[in-house]
Parts: sequence; structure tokens; C-alpha cells
Amino acid sequence: MVLERILQYLQQSTLDRHEAGPVCRLGLLEWISSLPAGCDIGAEAAIARIRIARCDLSTPALMVFHELLRQAALPLPVPERRGGARARRTLH
Repeated sequence: MVLERILQYLQQSTLDRHEAGPVCRLGLLEWISSLPAGCDIGAEAAIARIRIARCDLSTPALMVFHELLRQAALPLPVPERRGGARARRTLH
């Protein structure tokens, strides 16, 4: 429901690609906050991208939002240790 409202707004938007960035980021945050707790945001973003692909991506705002969803669907990098205190002690 929230996604549909965001998409409708972005389809009617006359913002250029540069102006659409902050608006689309706010829309993404609104969409993420509307998701149920504990859901897989990456999977939901992939589903949302499929729904947006059916729309006309001719408006710059929709293209920016589609790209933000692509980035949200990417897995987070695996944290890696950089050495911690032991590595810092060896520098001195």
C-alpha cells in the first residue's frame, strides 16, 4: 500500500534526476519503515523492483527509486577483522 502511494507520487513527479535523489531516499525510508518487523529487506526490495519494472520508468524519479531498491537488495558486506589491539601494538 505504501509502495503504491510512493510510486504514484514518483510517476507524477516533474523532478529531474538530481532533485529526485533526496525525495527518493525519503520514499525508500518510508517504504522500509512500513515493512513488517523481521522481514528480509533485500528480498522485499527485489519484489518491489519487479513491481516497478512493470511501470513506465520514463520519469527520472522512478529511475532513481528503482536504483535505490537495487542497492537495497544487495547483501551487506561480511565484516572482517582488521587486527584490533594486537595490530595496533605491533605498529609501535
